[in-house]
Amino acid sequence: MARPRRMISVGRLIGTHVLDSAGRRLGRVIDIRMTALPSAEVVALIIGPWALPARLGVDGAIVRQLTRGRRLHLVPWAVVDRVEGESVHLEAGGERRIQEVDAEDLVRAENG
Repeated sequence: MARPRRMISVGRLIGTHVLDSAGRRLGRVIDIRMTALPSAEVVALIIGPWALPARLGVDGAIVRQLTRGRRLHLVPWAVVDRVEGESVHLEAGGERRIQEVDAEDLVRAENG
């Protein structure tokens, strides 16, 4: 069954903790993947320390040096059960759908 859409301030998500269904911290949201405007929707949350340089517009060569060998985690929005206070709670089993990605590949995809 499809979940109802919910309105959320995307900026509010940055820095929030992502918790699994048992309440264990998996990391903090550092970036967000969305569909294109005009009907932008959250597709995934990125947790990990290395998306920030790309978001700040740091030169690609510098970002590649900073991110070499670093891993990020993409959390599909479909596994988010709720956003409550300063936390994003995943549905039961949602942590199994988290994908590990190389930060350099993610930055390369962002910058074309």
